[in-house]
Amino acid sequence: MAFEDFKEQYQISEAQLLDRHGNRVDEVRLDFRERRLEWTKLDEIAPDLLKMLLYAEDRNFYKHAGVDWTALLSAGIKNLFLDKTRGASTVTMQLASFIEPRLK
Repeated sequence: MAFEDFKEQYQISEAQLLDRHGNRVDEVRLDFRERRLEWTKLDEIAPDLLKMLLYAEDRNFYKHAGVDWTALLSAGIKNLFLDKTRGASTVTMQLASFIEPRLK
């Protein structure tokens, strides 16, 4: 599925009650399985917040092409030999599984 198709089919999990001027009066959650909010444009996100998010979720985001093979190998080895497990999914991998749940 192309990203444009996904975005077109995307539905937020809340319904909004608007007044006659289009101002939000109330909001009701319609889907309790997961929370899906309105899309936020990248240029509306503070640059420092974006840097922090990338650092927390995918430290090597700018150094790989979608898969961080070093982190994947490291996590695999640690998960085999330690009780505490860790993931190694990149932001790209997380987005792919969000768009296509069969990839999880």
